[in-house]
Amino acid sequence: MSILNYIGLEYYSPTHILMLLAAPIIFCIFYFSLRNRTEKTKRVVLLCLAIFNALIYIAYKIVMAFTFDVFIILKELPLHLCNLNLILIPLAILTNNKLLMSYLYYVGLLAAFAGIMFFDSVFLGKNVFSFVVLVYFIYHAILLVFPLLLVSLKLFTPSLSYVWKALVVLVSLALIMHLVNLLFIHTGWCVEANYFYTMGMPDNPVLGMLMKLIPIPFLYYLPVAPVLYGFDVLITLPQILIEKRKNK
Repeated sequence: MSILNYIGLEYYSPTHILMLLAAPIIFCIFYFSLRNRTEKTKRVVLLCLAIFNALIYIAYKIVMAFTFDVFIILKELPLHLCNLNLILIPLAILTNNKLLMSYLYYVGLLAAFAGIMFFDSVFLGKNVFSFVVLVYFIYHAILLVFPLLLVSLKLFTPSLSYVWKALVVLVSLALIMHLVNLLFIHTGWCVEANYFYTMGMPDNPVLGMLMKLIPIPFLYYLPVAPVLYGFDVLITLPQILIEKRKNK
C-alpha cells in the first residue's frame, strides 16, 4: 500500500497539525453565513449542525465496532466529556439554558481542543485517511466551534459569574463518571472503563505526565483545575473590556 493511502497518526505529526484547520474552516463557514440572520435562524441552523454531529458520531462508533480488533460496548458508551457535549449542545440550544451554555463555553471549548491536540492513544498508528480518524477530528472540531459560535452570534454572553458554576458542573460529572468506572471495573463488567479518563492514560502526553506526578486515579486531575480557571478568566476578559467601554 502506498504512503498516500496509509499514513499512521502520531502526536503532533504534520497530518495531526493539519487536522487543526478543520475548526477555523467550520467556524468561518457558519459565522459568516449566520451573523446577519435572525436569532431563530441561528438556533435552527446550529441545532441542525448539532444533530449532524451526533449522527456522524454514531456512524463513527458503528464503524469502530466493525473495524477495530477490540470493541467493548461498555467502554464505548457516550459518557466521555466531549461525547456528553453532543447531547448537551442541542439541549442548550432548545432550552436556551445559560448554565449549559456556560459549561460548553468554559469547559467544552477547552475539552474539544484537548481532544484534538491530545487525542485518545487508541488512534496512534491508525490510518489518518480512515473514516474513524477523520470523523473523530471533524466531530471534535465542531464541538470546538460550537461555544465560539454561541458567543460570536450573541446567543450567549460570557461572565465571570459563570466560571465557577461551570467548574462545579465539570467536577460533579467527573466524579459521577469515576464512580461509573469503579463500578464497571470492580464488577468485572468492563475492566477497561475509563470515562473522563479518571483512571489515567499513560500514552497521552499530558494525562500521562499528570498521572506520574499524582499517581492516584481521579485526584491526578487536580492540577487541571487552576489551569482551567485561569483559561476561563482569560477568555472572559474581552467581554469584561466590552462592558467597561459601554459603561464609560
